[in-house]
Amino acid sequence: AEAFRGQARELAALHAEAVARLRQLNDSEARLVALASRVERLRTDHADYAKALEQARIDRALAEEQISNVNVFQPPTFVSKPVGSQRRLVAFLGLVLATLSALGIAWGSALLDHHRSSSVTGTTTPAPSTDRPGLRSQLAATMAR
Repeated sequence: AEAFRGQARELAALHAEAVARLRQLNDSEARLVALASRVERLRTDHADYAKALEQARIDRALAEEQISNVNVFQPPTFVSKPVGSQRRLVAFLGLVLATLSALGIAWGSALLDHHRSSSVTGTTTPAPSTDRPGLRSQLAATMAR
């Protein structure tokens, strides 16, 4: 029975020692949280101080150069209506481009066709006449009236 009481006293002493160590750790944790909070507050204060110092430096430089109004940053703007192409203008330009392309292809085709026919026969033929048969006689008859 005396052995059990001795073990109980040892266990009570170990328990008291563990509780004291736990209190010490809890106190250390509280102190650590307070120090971390202070560090964060000091960082914020330092950032604010750096901004104020930079603003003072800029103000001093502007005063030395006698500059009164400078807008370094412009607030962002939002345009609710998107800026896009104008449909009528795009349609008109497309029509003009298509017409010019068609005329260019027709002209190039006629030119190549004329060139091929003269290179196959080996002869040079004069350019085709734009006059229709009888057009001169009709014109002459009209002028005579």
